[in-house]
Formats: sequence, C-alpha cells, structure tokens
Amino acid sequence: MTTRRQLPPQIKKIEVLDRKLGKTVVRYQLTVDAGVNSETGKRQQVRRRYATEREARAALAEIGDAAVQGRFVPRRTNTVREVCENYLKGRHESPWKCWRLLTLETRMQVCRRNSRL
Repeated sequence: MTTRRQLPPQIKKIEVLDRKLGKTVVRYQLTVDAGVNSETGKRQQVRRRYATEREARAALAEIGDAAVQGRFVPRRTNTVREVCENYLKGRHESPWKCWRLLTLETRMQVCRRNSRL
C-alpha cells in the first residue's frame, strides 16, 4: 500500500490550460522566500511552475538552500548589451573593448540569440 505524501506549504497543485493542446494540465507552483532584495530592502519571493511534483520539490530544496547561503541569483531581464553598456559607462571605455572581453562561447550565444530575433 502506498502512503500519501502531503505537499509542502510552498508548493500548490494547480490546473492550467495547455496552450498547445487546449486541455487542462496539472502543474506544481512553487512560491518560496529568496531572501531580501539588496536594492530595495524588501522581502523577495520566487514563483515558478513545474510539470511534476518531483521537479518542484527539487527546485524548492535548491532555491531554499541558495537563499539561506546568500548565493541565490534571481532571473533578470538584462541583456548582455545592457550589462556591457552599464559597465562601460562606469569605466568610460569603448564598446568594442567589452566585446573583446567576452569569451568566444559567450559571443556565439549572443549571436545565436540575436539571429533568432
């Protein structure tokens, strides 16, 4: 006989509409505290959805552990170009110097992303 496992309070089982299939599917939404935002000083929460309970539990452990140790990095919408421009504004150098500082692998990723747009 299998035992019923209860979900942690940070994970909720929800039903959402799958855009491709047009059917409702089960997803597990994770809402976890990720520490304090260093810029605003406010509490920061992370909300993500996963297809399986196992993925959600693994993410809960990983994000919670990283937040406690102070090494959690939230998702950002900054592009490589914006980061380089901000860096150069502080250093008063040419944009090409930043491009030369990037590794070849990073340059290839940037080129691939730009070609998709």
